[in-house]
Amino acid sequence: KIMSTFRGASAITVDAKGRTAMPARQRTVLDELQKNLPEAQRAQIVITAEPGAAFLLVFPIAKWMDIEAQLDQTDALDAQQRAFRRHFQGMAQDVELDAQGRFLIPPLLRKQAGLDKEVLLIGQGQKMELWDAARWEAWTASQTAMPTTEGFALRY
Repeated sequence: KIMSTFRGASAITVDAKGRTAMPARQRTVLDELQKNLPEAQRAQIVITAEPGAAFLLVFPIAKWMDIEAQLDQTDALDAQQRAFRRHFQGMAQDVELDAQGRFLIPPLLRKQAGLDKEVLLIGQGQKMELWDAARWEAWTASQTAMPTTEGFALRY
């Protein structure tokens, strides 16, 4: 069965040059989400960071194109929107998976997120998060109460 959203957590290893491999189940989702793109774009992802975030965001190129269209609509006179766009879009790097699903996490982004050898790839629907394993453990330990659906409509 084909999954159409990224979900779950996968422990992956990053080598000294910043290379890692996307797990097979996430590659399957990526293939499904990008099946309507030209062949040359199907293995493309975009990696970026939110200002102040302890992790990186990984988007299929198809989703990133939608995000850039939204960013183009931001108010250029609004300082907060400009600052967010400057960082979020400015840090974005196009990355391509090779035939085995390996990809390079750019050095500047690795440094910002403190990515070392042990990393977690966390599925988040139409995107993924890349966390240093130790930072993820610290973040989850710092959550004094379990997150709930209070404040937004989620029915299950």
